[in-house]
Amino acid sequence: MLPIFTPLLAVFLPWGALIWMRKKPERPLRRPWLFSLGSFAACCAAICLELRTLGLRAEHGDISGILDTWRAALVISVGLAVVTLLVNLLFLSAAFSENRK
Repeated sequence: MLPIFTPLLAVFLPWGALIWMRKKPERPLRRPWLFSLGSFAACCAAICLELRTLGLRAEHGDISGILDTWRAALVISVGLAVVTLLVNLLFLSAAFSENRK
């Protein structure tokens, strides 16, 4: 459950905060950077869980399983990091431009 929940949290935490800002402009977020911090923490946790899975396979001697999945794990981890970064940049730019108004 945790390997599925953490990437979703990493992407949808700033996305949900951005939707909140658009729906309720009269109630601005006081500390928008906390959403980005939580999002990056969830992204790091997801990547660490993936590394842990590869490490457990190495401990059990499943070299063929590692060789079959390391490229997919790398692509997914890099993709998650890039998507998380872009969503957080979009959210923070919207949050701080709204605070300046």
